[in-house]
Amino acid sequence: MGIFDFFKGKKKQVSTKKEVVINKDLNKEPLIIYKDGKKIKHHYENGQIEEEVQKISTNEKKNRVNDDSLEDIGIVTHFKGIPFTGIAVITNKRNNIITDEIEMLEGLKHGDYFKYHPTSGKLSNHSNYFKDLIDGEQIHYNVDSSKITLKSHYKKGVFIKSYHYNSNGEIIEGQLDWFESPINLYNIKIRKFGLGGVQSFSPRLIWLKPIPASIFISIVIASVTSNFDQLILNFKKYFEEDYNYIFDDETEIIQQVKQYKILTHSSFIAENIPKGILIKDLTNKKYLSIIKSDNKKSKKFLVIDNSIKPTGIVFESNEKDECNSWINRW
Repeated sequence: MGIFDFFKGKKKQVSTKKEVVINKDLNKEPLIIYKDGKKIKHHYENGQIEEEVQKISTNEKKNRVNDDSLEDIGIVTHFKGIPFTGIAVITNKRNNIITDEIEMLEGLKHGDYFKYHPTSGKLSNHSNYFKDLIDGEQIHYNVDSSKITLKSHYKKGVFIKSYHYNSNGEIIEGQLDWFESPINLYNIKIRKFGLGGVQSFSPRLIWLKPIPASIFISIVIASVTSNFDQLILNFKKYFEEDYNYIFDDETEIIQQVKQYKILTHSSFIAENIPKGILIKDLTNKKYLSIIKSDNKKSKKFLVIDNSIKPTGIVFESNEKDECNSWINRW
């Protein structure tokens, strides 16, 4: 059953040779670990895990095969010419840390799927599969596996809804149950460029807070998948202000998405910014200043971002107090 035996509701026969985990609800019920026939409890409170649960030793699991020895024929995974049943293991070649453990039945994902952080080996997310389709609850954890960040529910491959958690392990309120991907708890900056490349750019620079930033990143990724239209519709419905700030309905949305760049590369950073500063730390009001505009097409006062080159207009108003209020949001 993989590393842990999550969410079974009833206790199963406990082996004395390996570690088994039984749990109903990570938010309310204690997580019970059975190891060598002895019971140990770890409690979850508001999505926070008190102690890290260790993985079962790789030597304690039978029929484990590294992915290098497996071959996909169509959607069916084979081992030595036969559809594979067992645990497929993917390893980070740089440090030999296991990154994926996948239960398979006759060549299809079927059962537990555990993903681990490629550098620490800590649990990143856990999901269940039924005949190669994600089914049931998928749980994402933060980088040290101490807190839940996202719970998503699926039924035989179809996404149902999600619950998102903040850094305190509390459910984020609001209309977010439709958003399937994890929320990154940092801001981003985006700017629209011409179709010809970086030489043609908009003077407007957009600062996005974590939730709309995460949705925008998902939109960029989804622009080559089938769920793009639905993602755009939900973004417009539930985050209309951010949508209108980023997109206009006069130009095809997918074309606009392709024109935007997320300003993470060092070539976009101004010379007056110290080397080595994290990109996420650049969304800070200390880099903003207010200037008077000489352009009759713009408003009287402009808020300028001085951390990016070329500098960008992030807000404008005919009232200086409104500019100061916008700066203080950050």
